[in-house]
Amino acid sequence: MFKPRTAPITEQGFTLVELLVYSAFSVIILSLVGGMLISSLAAQKTIVSRAEASTTGQLLSQSIHGGVRNASAMQVIEDGQMLVVATAKDGKEEAGEFCQAWVYIEADNAVYYQRAAAGKANYITTPIAGDLEGWLMLGDGITPNDSAKPFFVSLGTPPNEVAVSFLVDTGSDNSPVLFESTTIARQPETGSSACFD
Repeated sequence: MFKPRTAPITEQGFTLVELLVYSAFSVIILSLVGGMLISSLAAQKTIVSRAEASTTGQLLSQSIHGGVRNASAMQVIEDGQMLVVATAKDGKEEAGEFCQAWVYIEADNAVYYQRAAAGKANYITTPIAGDLEGWLMLGDGITPNDSAKPFFVSLGTPPNEVAVSFLVDTGSDNSPVLFESTTIARQPETGSSACFD
């Protein structure tokens, strides 16, 4: 009798049920991997924005700290929105002093810096809104920690300390980074300077 030829079992392939089960496993695995990838990208964005805010705050704090520590005289003016310090030149430059100033511009939420030679003709004055020529922006997204207090707080008699407390925006839904610092001048206050009256 004639028998129809049948293929060996190994050559039959996958059944429809097996293909559906494998597809379901693939979807589950890809969903898990995709979810982890998306959450890791969101975490990376948060970390990068907080690191950038920290860097901005540290730059600003170090700049103010260095200026105040080496100041021979200082003044906080414009209702605490501007700090002007007179600093003796180091041994590499001519004898004398130079002036440094930091100003907080509320409209920009930014802090700017300027340095000039000492002398009445070179007094650093508060910039007029929109005219920041000669000023270097140290950071933006900055706000005072306590809006009821000035940005720069002068302490001591005569003034030889400056306190700042500010927040740096992270640019995301996260809370801003807080910086608080009080810096004391190393040099005795001379009371007079060619940087201000």
